[in-house]
Amino acid sequence: GDSGGIGFSIGGGGDSGGIGFSIGGGGDGGSGGGVGSRRPFHTRLAEQDFRAAVVDELLELRAFLKQRASDLRGKEATSLLSSAPACVQSYAASDALHALADAVAAPVAVLRDDAARRLLLISTSRRYRDRLVADLDAKAALEGKLLGALREQEDKRGELRLSHKQSLARADALRKALREVKEAVEEAVSKQYKGRATHIIGEINNVLG
Repeated sequence: GDSGGIGFSIGGGGDSGGIGFSIGGGGDGGSGGGVGSRRPFHTRLAEQDFRAAVVDELLELRAFLKQRASDLRGKEATSLLSSAPACVQSYAASDALHALADAVAAPVAVLRDDAARRLLLISTSRRYRDRLVADLDAKAALEGKLLGALREQEDKRGELRLSHKQSLARADALRKALREVKEAVEEAVSKQYKGRATHIIGEINNVLG
């Protein structure tokens, strides 16, 4: 017809029987939006409408194969196939048609996948590649800023650890000096009381503990 699409047939002529299908375009096959456009197929796959049209055709093919497989399970079809050439039997057997129908699911899944869509756009669209490069550059710049901020935080943490270590050292020195003062005071007081043992009690011992 003039609307383009995929035509399917299963049959045999002489010894060359088999399954046939064709992708056709409307009118003279110009640059219209149908599946049969003369534009390179892989470039058209980047277009959402075209991918949807191909998916529709593949789903139609899958339904066609399943229906023919179901039809071939009938007694009449089985009888006809038993006398058909071997090449026809291999392609037209119900199990073979079911296998072909299941195989159609793989390209349908790929065409519906967002990752595949992005890869197609990368391969066919300079504008998309430029935008992707700009996005990656922006993310790289942001990553650089975040890494710089992280390094600053690490430097500050290092400074805080050093400051804390120095504070602990000063505190240890103060405790040591305070302990020496306490011992000197206790010794002086003990001498005043004829050598009686003297111990200073109170918060100072908590500090020295």
